Amino acid sequence: ADYAVSSTLQSDVQTLSFNSGFGLHLLGGDVQGAVSGNFSANTSVFESNNVRWKTNIRDTPWISSIFLGQSVLDGVYSAPYTGVRISNDPIEPRSNFDEFEFTGTTFPLSEIEVYLNNGLIDYKLADELGNYRFLVPLGYGSSELDFKIYGPTGQLITRKTRLQVPFNIQPKGVLNYSLNAGVLQNPLIGSTTRNTAVQGTIAYGITKWLSAQAGVEYFTEQWGSGTPFYTGALSARIFKNYILNVEAVSDAYVRSNLNVVFPNSASINVDATEYFGSDNLFNSSETLRELQASIFYPLNILQLPLSLRISNSVRTRAGIYTNSQRIDLGSKIKKISLRFSYSDRLIDTFNPFQSVNTGILLSSATYTIARNPNIPAFLRGTYLRLQTKYVPSNKQLETADFIFSRTLFKKGKFQASIQRNFEQGFTAVRLNIGIAFNKVRSTSTVVMDRDSYTLTQNVRGSIGYDSNFNNVFLSNRNLVGRSGAAIQLFVDNDSNGSYSDGDELLTDAKLRIGRGGTQSFTKNGILYYTQMNSYYRYNMEVNIATVSNPMLVPAYDKFSIITDPNRFKKILIPFNTSGVMEGQALRKLKNDNTTGIGGVKVLLQELTTNETKELRTFSDGSFYEYPIAPGNYVVTVDPSQLNLLNARSEPEKIEFEVKVTPNGDFVEGLNFTLIPNKETENNEVDSTRIRSIEAITEEVIASSEMLAYSNELSKQVNEALRLIIQAQNAFYLKDMNKAFRLVSESLEIFETAQGHALKGSFYYFEGNIEQAQRQWNNALRYNPDMYIPNMELLEQVIDIK
Repeated sequence: ADYAVSSTLQSDVQTLSFNSGFGLHLLGGDVQGAVSGNFSANTSVFESNNVRWKTNIRDTPWISSIFLGQSVLDGVYSAPYTGVRISNDPIEPRSNFDEFEFTGTTFPLSEIEVYLNNGLIDYKLADELGNYRFLVPLGYGSSELDFKIYGPTGQLITRKTRLQVPFNIQPKGVLNYSLNAGVLQNPLIGSTTRNTAVQGTIAYGITKWLSAQAGVEYFTEQWGSGTPFYTGALSARIFKNYILNVEAVSDAYVRSNLNVVFPNSASINVDATEYFGSDNLFNSSETLRELQASIFYPLNILQLPLSLRISNSVRTRAGIYTNSQRIDLGSKIKKISLRFSYSDRLIDTFNPFQSVNTGILLSSATYTIARNPNIPAFLRGTYLRLQTKYVPSNKQLETADFIFSRTLFKKGKFQASIQRNFEQGFTAVRLNIGIAFNKVRSTSTVVMDRDSYTLTQNVRGSIGYDSNFNNVFLSNRNLVGRSGAAIQLFVDNDSNGSYSDGDELLTDAKLRIGRGGTQSFTKNGILYYTQMNSYYRYNMEVNIATVSNPMLVPAYDKFSIITDPNRFKKILIPFNTSGVMEGQALRKLKNDNTTGIGGVKVLLQELTTNETKELRTFSDGSFYEYPIAPGNYVVTVDPSQLNLLNARSEPEKIEFEVKVTPNGDFVEGLNFTLIPNKETENNEVDSTRIRSIEAITEEVIASSEMLAYSNELSKQVNEALRLIIQAQNAFYLKDMNKAFRLVSESLEIFETAQGHALKGSFYYFEGNIEQAQRQWNNALRYNPDMYIPNMELLEQVIDIK
């Protein structure tokens, strides 16, 4: 249950209001809704809203959700209603649309990096003719694609493009439908009764770039009378980033929209509508036609970044038309953001100089104080904003607003705003303090305006109940409409797969969740995850590193769940004490003696899951595996190794069981004897000729050529590392030229991840972000585990220092 309680005191009149949402799991679906009330000395209002039951059905193409109760029509005409909704829309919104092929030509043998929304997704070399080809995953929404081409002689070429896939574009060959039927909660315009409504829509993906939609909408006071409206729409992607939509409603209007976003973030949007009549639901304002257009363009004048947006809207009615204009200009100078906008509404003219008194000029300046130790603590991170409103026709400054905002007690926020109204001659003050406590959120507001005042105190939060483990808890986040997981991790001492007396709860273990946005906490030994999306599939993985006892292994470490709405999914993860297995691979000699053979591959297979792991024998022929989970296993010598040695294994395989014991099971004596084949014995081949892989390797390593190469390589590595240390020292002494020279010499002698990372850091402090990112990417190619800080974190650290 979510709750919000507010008490307001305004000029000695007190009002109490509340709103409470509830949600539970019922009959294979979820029920949720809200009740609200408002009470004062003279009035008392209590009502319920948005009460409904819903269930989702997975893995069926023709129906995915059934909805009963209060909702909103999702056709062309939108209004609240009470009824039923059925559809086969995807339960989880589509995110991936398709793959897109990009080809191009550049300098031969150039290095090409591809970034999707600032994330590196691929890296290739152009061929001898300079051709390159990439397959890029294309998602819904707007995606920015950057190509960074590093030529063989040091050239840097940057190419940008932007891809758009609107959410109303259907995948090719996919058909979705929705059907709504019920009674409107409010009468239609011109009616005094609550009308019955029926809406149906189907959408189909014709090609990868073209989708079609058709529907019917029917409203009547008495079922069976009236005339339905028929709707249709086409949505198309043209030339990658041009989006064209055409929509029509019978006896109502035709509307078309063209939108394009260019690689430099410039955009154009044009929307035109032609109406057929004025006596229907879709044109209550009696408009004949309407045209809206807007252009956004980023500029850079004298190294000053600017953003310009111009928009215009023309609406024509019988005998009159209105022209609304707006111009916005924005810029950012260091940490100060400036914005100016002028808007006006003209009647029967396009001449802005014929404006009477509707023109308004707005200006604002925003500044955020850095979190710098040299700045007083009470000012760090403070947000400041000044906004003014000027009316040119009156030649007067109408209002001025100043806002001061900063964090409070780490989990709170304080905001103060002062507005001066010069036209009416008064000042308004507003103070607001919001604090997010662990279990509840509090917001206190004071508004002083002329001779009146208003005091408001709001408290909101949620109450959750887990029926699996009978736990009740409080949260400062809304829980209604969300899902959660209740996870019990325990040491299963009696091996029955469930928690019982004598088992030990694990309170330190955590999981990795495949989606972001979740919150976790532990209560009474149960690990809870909240803020999960209902009906979604989540991939989970036990984070073994968080388990304090390294001997413990989970019965399963990776799994997925489908969340249940308005409830906690019960998950049991038993842990067992792991075991150790060890054995030896022995080679039978001609005199029937045996000796250990090193470098042999041994295969360990778990019989339940058929997962196989490769082990290698040491120089004495021994092998082992630790930790190994309880279960049934079989171990064999790799047949390819036996063929190489022209031998057979006795026994061919060994089956064994790792049992559940308090201190872990220890399985030993898993020994194999490799016996030369009969053909080899008949040829009386000396046993010394059956050589191990290790012996062959040792002979190669001991060769004079390999020793010389090893010595030379060792010298190069040592010299490269020595130069890296010297480059670091030069950097600390602020001798950047020497630092660059030394690290470059190091990379010429021997390329290392450390060298590329250090050179990237030098470039970053010099302000060359492009080269810094390139060097850091090179470092990750040599060592994917190397820590490279992200740009945001690095900028914060630099600001602090």
